[in-house]
This record gives sequence, structure tokens and C-alpha cells, in this order.
Amino acid sequence: MNRSTSAVSALTMAFCGKGGVGKTTTATATALWLASQGKRVCLLDTDRGHSVPRALGLNKADIPVNTLCNTAVNLDIVVIDATKFVNVVEATQNLGWGMDQYLAQFPDDKGLIAWADILNGFFGAPTDIVTLEKFVVLVGFLVELQDKDYDYIIIDVEPTAGLERLLSGADRMSNSILKLSKQSGFFLTLLGAKMPHVRDYLVGSYIKEADYYTGRIQWAVAMIRAAAFFLVCIPEEEPIRQTIDVRELITGFGGKVAGCIVNRSRTPGALQPNHDELIGLLKSHEVSILHSSERPQMHVDPDDKRRALQDMGGEICKHYSL
Repeated sequence: MNRSTSAVSALTMAFCGKGGVGKTTTATATALWLASQGKRVCLLDTDRGHSVPRALGLNKADIPVNTLCNTAVNLDIVVIDATKFVNVVEATQNLGWGMDQYLAQFPDDKGLIAWADILNGFFGAPTDIVTLEKFVVLVGFLVELQDKDYDYIIIDVEPTAGLERLLSGADRMSNSILKLSKQSGFFLTLLGAKMPHVRDYLVGSYIKEADYYTGRIQWAVAMIRAAAFFLVCIPEEEPIRQTIDVRELITGFGGKVAGCIVNRSRTPGALQPNHDELIGLLKSHEVSILHSSERPQMHVDPDDKRRALQDMGGEICKHYSL
């Protein structure tokens, strides 16, 4: 598989699909196997359920969010979550904070969140703040990881709606912010009459650096779009039909579907009368399919579970020549 892109040295893989089909298990298994083979791997957990630590047999309370954590030899994980903050209207109008106190919530790249929050709070800009919060954190880590010489970056993506927001929402957000940064003079004049400290901030460094911050978002979107996407499903009608929808979403923006892992596969025709028909739906969309059977060891003690996960990951990596 071609590992080169214009911006990334590591091979980036994204595992996506309907919730509850083993997506996190599959992503974690792949990461464990690659790490066991001496490859440096970083696994990014962007699913709101934050199931990667549990899949690794770790206590979620011991894995701080938005922190690069080493969990095994060659394997680091990051649990991505939104940045918690007090919005600008609440801070300045209800709590009586000054701008310095409000802005202290947003170090480094997170200043983009403050900027979008202000535009949203005072100008009604159509900005999805929650998605931006989470995505800015992801952007920061994707940039940071490029200097750490990883062989693989694996992203456990939220279910279908989350993937769509990740790919299209970021573009809309950055374009909206860029547009407002160039066309907000009238609003800034009105705002300055009532809240000159907010106006001074908006015409200051962040609005002047709109190209820089939105450029980082667009770079990260391009990196994700260039990833090898793996669809994960189970041989049931709704998950398979949703998997086909996800495939169309990915190919619609020019992405590449590297394969589809069908978990809990059974002998064709056994126990589930329409098994063959459902798998045929996937095959008709020219998806390379790997059938992964149940592994009872995953439900016993942690050591057996990790070995079963690693075995599953080896099956995936060998099938797709990773």
C-alpha cells in the first residue's frame, strides 16, 4: 500500500462505521499488531464513547483526555475530547470576566476556538463550536505527531454522522471564519460601541492570522481525506446499508476505501438466512472484504483479550498488506 502523501510521512488509517459493530476493537487490534511488529503507532480515539482505553484493558480514569499516553511498547494513544470553556457572552456579560481572563482558557492553537466563539456569540456566525473544539484539538495532535517519527497513525472515527461532520464541517467552519474576517467591519464598529475590549481583540492578532489557523484546519482535513479508510460492520442489514452510505461519503470527497472488515462473520448461509445476500451488497460496491470471526477469548481475562486482539490485528494487516 502506498504510504506517501504530500504532507505526511506516516501511513494514516481511519476506521469508521456504525456504532456497536466493533469499530474500536478493530482499530485497536490493528494498532496492537503493528506495534508488536516493531512499528511505532499512535492511535487517536475521536469517538465520543472513548472506548479505546477499555479495549486495551485500561482504566479510562487513568488516561487523561487530550494527552499523549504511552500504553505499550511502540504504542501511544490519545483520547480526543472537546475543550471545555465558558463562552464569551457568559464570561463577559454574566460573570464579569475581562478579556484576559476569558482568553486564558485558550492557549496556543486553541485561540481559534475563542475567535469562533466571539464571532458566533456576537455576530451569530453559523459555526459549529462543539465540532470545532474537538477538531482543533485533533489538528494540534496531528501536527505534533509529524515530528515524532510514527510509522502509523490510526484514527478511531465517530460513527457516520461524526465522520460527515469531521470531513465537511471543518471546511465550512474555516471558510465561514475566513469570510467573516474579511467582511466584519460593520459588525466590529457596532460591537466597538458597546464592547471595545472585544472589538480590540477581534481586530488584533487572531483575526490577522486567520489564514494561518484555518490553513491548519484545511491541512488536517486533507490529511484525513488522504487516509486509508477501513469500513467496519457486522453481517446485518442496517449496519451493512449504513456501511455502503459511509463508503459513498468517503468516495464522494475523493477518499480511498482500503477495505471492509465484517466482524462476527459466520459460515455463509448459516444461522442468518440472508447472510449471502447482505455480503453481496458490499461486494457489488467493489469493497475488498475481510471476514473476521468471533473470538471468545476477548471476553475473558485481560491477557487473553490482548492476545486475541493482537491475533485479530495480524489477520487484518496480513490481509491488507499493511
